[in-house]
Amino acid sequence: MDEDLKLAKSVLPGWMGVSFQGVSPEVQQKKALPDGASLVTTVFPDSPAKAAGFEVGDIVLGPPGDPFTAKNQLRAFTMLSVIDQGAPLDVLRDTGHVTLTLVPKPYPMKWPELPGPAEIGSQAPTFEARPYRGAVKTSLAGAHLVYFWATWCGPCKASLPEVLAFEREKKIPVVAVTDEPTEVLDAFFKTFKGAFPRRSPWTSSANRSWRMA
Repeated sequence: MDEDLKLAKSVLPGWMGVSFQGVSPEVQQKKALPDGASLVTTVFPDSPAKAAGFEVGDIVLGPPGDPFTAKNQLRAFTMLSVIDQGAPLDVLRDTGHVTLTLVPKPYPMKWPELPGPAEIGSQAPTFEARPYRGAVKTSLAGAHLVYFWATWCGPCKASLPEVLAFEREKKIPVVAVTDEPTEVLDAFFKTFKGAFPRRSPWTSSANRSWRMA
């Protein structure tokens, strides 16, 4: 049995410990990113990615001088990398390009568990958001309704009357949050004339379709 387990571990693919997705066409065009650029949406605790210094919001371009050219190439790169051998990756952050050295580990038999949902009454987790319009405080003390939406999301827009009625009746401010860039929002609000929450920050963190590596 011990020999079987040793053999199984020896053929396991490399593991990075992130979930990721492709960047939006708008961001890709604006930043002139290669087709294989991947946006990191989750960094698992105690993972090779965490040890290497990867952060949520990083855009992984590929090995320095050899950017990924196909979607999901980050996953193939990681799975085919040599276990315990450093592999440099070019990463784009708000502060500019950084090179992070990933040391892949064997793909885990059991994935690390992420923190569960927050309990009612507990402090909300922190996240960085850039204000798009309206006064948004850096710390939202007291009760707020955080409304996650997207310009393409029909149910989001259909729920607006109830969201705004809730705000009026309960006197609880609504903060609308999206991950879309300013130019997309500008184009949307040129044609959308319906009522909308006055406070609208946006963030680069995304929750769209994602992949793991």
